[in-house]
This record gives sequence, C-alpha cells and structure tokens, in this order.
Amino acid sequence: MIFSVMLVAVGGLSGALSLRVAARWSVPAGTPVRAACAACGASFAEGWRGWVAFTSCPGRCRPAARDTALAVAAGMALGALLGWRMRPEAAPEALLAAAWFVLLAAGLILVRIDLAVRRLPTPIVWTATAGCLLLVAAAATTAGSVRLLLAAIAGGAIYGGVYLLMAWASAKARRARIGLGDVRLAVLLGTGLGAISGTALFLGALLPYILAVPAWVFLLRRGEGRHSLFAFGPFMFAGAAIAALT
Repeated sequence: MIFSVMLVAVGGLSGALSLRVAARWSVPAGTPVRAACAACGASFAEGWRGWVAFTSCPGRCRPAARDTALAVAAGMALGALLGWRMRPEAAPEALLAAAWFVLLAAGLILVRIDLAVRRLPTPIVWTATAGCLLLVAAAATTAGSVRLLLAAIAGGAIYGGVYLLMAWASAKARRARIGLGDVRLAVLLGTGLGAISGTALFLGALLPYILAVPAWVFLLRRGEGRHSLFAFGPFMFAGAAIAALT
C-alpha cells in the first residue's frame, strides 16, 4: 500500500518535471538541446538547474496552470494504475513496478517531444531501456527467476527486431514510415512488456496500429497522410500502457 502511494506521488512529480526536459529536447535531430526558451528566449541555467524544474520556461512565458496540472495528473494516474496492476507487496513485484515506472516516466517526456518535432531522442530511450532492464534484472534476482530476465530481453529483441525489419523495408520502398527512433522505442517497450507476459507483448505491439487508425484517417481526409511525418511514438506508448496496465 505504501509503495503504491509512493508511485502516485512520484508519478505526479515526474509529470511536472517532464515539461522542462521535453522542452529542451524538442529540437530537430542533430541539433543541440535548447539553451534558451523557444518562445521568449530566456536562457536556461547551466548544469542540473537548467533541467530540474516544474515549468518548461525559465522566463515569463511559463505554461498555463492547466498544462502543468494535466502533466501532474497524467503522472499520478499512471502511478495509480501501476500500483493497482502490479500490486507491489513483495520485493520482486515492487522492482518490476519500478521498472515500468521508469518506462512510463520516459514516455511522458518522449510523447511530448515526438508530437512537437517528430523524433525520439536516442539518449532518453537508451537510458530508460538500461534503467528498465536493470530493475527487471533485480526483480528476477530477488524472485530467483532467470526466466523473468530472459523474457524481458527476448521481448525487447523481438519487438525491436520486427520494427528493424519494418524500418529496413520502409527505407527500401523509400517510404520513411518507420524510423530508427521507433525501432529503439520498440526495444524499450518490448523489454517491459516481455517481463509481464507474451500476451502483453503481443497486445502492446498490435494496439498502436488500432489506436492510430482515427489519426491516420483524419490525415488522409486532409490529403496529408501519405506524405506528412507521422508521430507514431505516442501510439506505441499508449498501446504498451494499455496492454500492461489492464
């Protein structure tokens, strides 16, 4: 019970902290992270102070209270669902819940970035993957189950491998539908889903395409679906969250 309450509290905190990180990473690929606010030009502080904050801007153009409240509410909701689904009463379950918390906290950041600039920064994805895998390894150790760790590794390899093949086929057909950012994200999500079950992995891989249908139809109606860049990361995260938390 105490751990579940902690997940809710830390989830809300992560939601608020995601605003600044997402704002600074919302730049085109190959471009350094933002040194100043894109809207007002206010400079971010040097070092960690430029990253750890509850607003996206260090100046006066801070996001509306509603935006901050939504970010906090999203983090708290994910923490509550995680505590309810994982029921972290023993050490292995608590560590597995922590692994998924790392994954979902990264999702709060990556979804914002992908929607803003259509990219999934490699450092964020790989850092979250490493953290998730380490916590799953700790859960497997405390549970005395090597199978749990192997399932997580296999899940990441399978999900990532499928997306790698899709990215290769997309590049050969000169239709940049799947990028390497999606491939790396698939490895992260597959690691978390594989640690839960094969069914969760299958559903987590299938649901993004079902969830994306309305957005794809909307773009096609506007005549943009075939040529516009499509942020698929949010649908991948949503599919994984639904598969894992329901």
